[in-house]
Amino acid sequence: MKLLLDEHLPKRLELDFPDHEVYTVRDKGWNGIKNGQQMQLMIADGFDALLRLR
Repeated sequence: MKLLLDEHLPKRLELDFPDHEVYTVRDKGWNGIKNGQQMQLMIADGFDALLRLR
């Protein structure tokens, strides 16, 4: 499963998902992008889920 961590989550959280492909918004260079556009980028890049704070 390919997961994206929101920019407000700590990068070390990826260690909690050792069997998954985990990226951060910063890794992808998507900082500051609005949610709608970010969802389009995620779909185009094959992500399965976005983990974020409420």
